[in-house]
Amino acid sequence: MVHLPQELIDAIVDNVANTKEWHQAQDLDTLKACALAARVFVVPCQRHLFRSYVLRPHRVTDICTRLIGSPTLASYIQDLEISIWSKALDTTIIELLASFFPLLTRLDRLVVDWCYHSPNWALCPTTLRTALIGILSRPTLRCLGLRDCPSMPASVIRHALASFQEVAFIHISVYEDETSPLMAKVPRGNASLRRLLIRPILKGPGEDTTLQTFLLGERSGGFLRGLQHLQLSLSHPGTLERCEEIARACSTSLQHMVIDFNTMQYHPIPPLPNMPAMRVLTLVCCARRLRITTPLRSIVASLPVCMPGLEAVNLVLDSDILDSAQPNHKNMDEALGNLPSLRKVHFTIACSHHASRDIADVYRKTLPLTESVGLLSFKICDVDGLPSRAHTMYCFSN
Repeated sequence: MVHLPQELIDAIVDNVANTKEWHQAQDLDTLKACALAARVFVVPCQRHLFRSYVLRPHRVTDICTRLIGSPTLASYIQDLEISIWSKALDTTIIELLASFFPLLTRLDRLVVDWCYHSPNWALCPTTLRTALIGILSRPTLRCLGLRDCPSMPASVIRHALASFQEVAFIHISVYEDETSPLMAKVPRGNASLRRLLIRPILKGPGEDTTLQTFLLGERSGGFLRGLQHLQLSLSHPGTLERCEEIARACSTSLQHMVIDFNTMQYHPIPPLPNMPAMRVLTLVCCARRLRITTPLRSIVASLPVCMPGLEAVNLVLDSDILDSAQPNHKNMDEALGNLPSLRKVHFTIACSHHASRDIADVYRKTLPLTESVGLLSFKICDVDGLPSRAHTMYCFSN
């Protein structure tokens, strides 16, 4: 075999591992085959093969036991998603996790999922809370996601806002607490929060806004003031669930906002606050029929007032079938024409219908002013071309 510099071999493996879209899975079979080609390929392939792990309750014992026995492989993990399920958390598993977490010396992105049926933070075993708090002190940790926790102490939320560059709160409620002895031992980082995702808890509108209230309160530490990227994932029609107040709190620094309407199609939402620093707006909607829905049209129509400096608008439409009866887009077209700095209006369309590729021509005809100045662009893909909402990791930068 020709002897190649290790740097070149590393570059070859990196190229094999890189996917067209960052959220898509790596080609594990090819990486495994490369690892068997020669000894010099083993380590660079292992770095990619062990980069991401999802720990589900039924796999914790097997995975942790193997990686504790091979700490070098554990050190390659950069992305970890762990599910906390009370029925599967016996003493043995908690001890395994406590031994496994310190091995994650390169951990970059962490998601902790409470799986709905688990107890809140206060009712979790102390040994488990100690292990989880210990992993929050990893100096390499850059991104943290907390998901489906019915009651999270404010001291943990405050630590996350102060210590990490990117944070996701999904279906989280908050209770105010004095800093616990466990949290007091964790050194607070000095990272500047620049990316935040909020998905309010799934109850009736206004029933649980404890997270929003905390983020807007004085005790949150003012960490929203320098925020550059805000992603809002809405749960209830006709309301922003106080998320518009959060947008207002960081309006002077916010440059990119993502609003995910999920399956909401017919209800306009309240006006957005004025955000003069905003440069990029992304609107996402998942609807059965492929169309620009009412909430999306109402937002775009308001852009000349609330985001006059906007440079790019991205519309992501995820649908099952093509809707032949498209609504009138005149107000939307005129609003886009009244944005003097606008350079791009990009559609990403994921639809399984065979005729979905014709939708670009439909939108070019219904947005004639925008089309005439060359702002429209399109990407048509199948449903696998978009990151899954089921995985919190997709909301973080790569």
